[in-house]
Amino acid sequence: MRFVFLLPLVFASSAMAAAASAPDNILAELSRCDSSFFEVLNRQASAFSATPYLVKTGNVATFKVADRTDVDRSLRRFTPTVRVSGLEAFGYFDEHLNLGGDEAVISWGFILRSPLDKVLKSTQSQLWDNARLQQEGDVHARSEQWDLSHPEAGWQKIDMPGGAESRPGTVERVLQIEAYEKDVTMTRMACTLRGTVTNELLMATRPDLNTKPQVNK
Repeated sequence: MRFVFLLPLVFASSAMAAAASAPDNILAELSRCDSSFFEVLNRQASAFSATPYLVKTGNVATFKVADRTDVDRSLRRFTPTVRVSGLEAFGYFDEHLNLGGDEAVISWGFILRSPLDKVLKSTQSQLWDNARLQQEGDVHARSEQWDLSHPEAGWQKIDMPGGAESRPGTVERVLQIEAYEKDVTMTRMACTLRGTVTNELLMATRPDLNTKPQVNK
């Protein structure tokens, strides 16, 4: 009889263990700098139940910041901090700098409460196309380019740290990992689009956004 009463607890414990060991590939998906990151956030939303700032829309999710267009309000600090791929995340940033017309610099990612060398050691083997991650000074980066006149070519690899200079009609996509400028004991892991970012390209990469920059409370 004791076994009958304990059986539900055994199943509950097994379920809890399975949930606790669920794979956390969020930083790996962030490193792709495409829509998959926001889809994974949606699927793993339960891991962020401690923060009220994760917002789900359809099959994607994102962390909302106060104002993407204001550098002083584009960082969402986590209180308390959250765990992301085994590392402690201080916050999430989402920045949009309009350079006129379709020209823009758009960046998103995490501020991790670990020094750069620890973040690289913990994540580098999991990063997408990690063999192309190159170092220039204290910055580690991987770059691709999109030519709006040849969309059928897709994202083309660029073997230059930090990317090439954007030409009219092109977009650079850069994964950049570096010490956080406001506190070098932490690390900034960012995806950046820069150049002629059309609405179509933005929606394909950032399905969490409307076609215009959002201000969220």
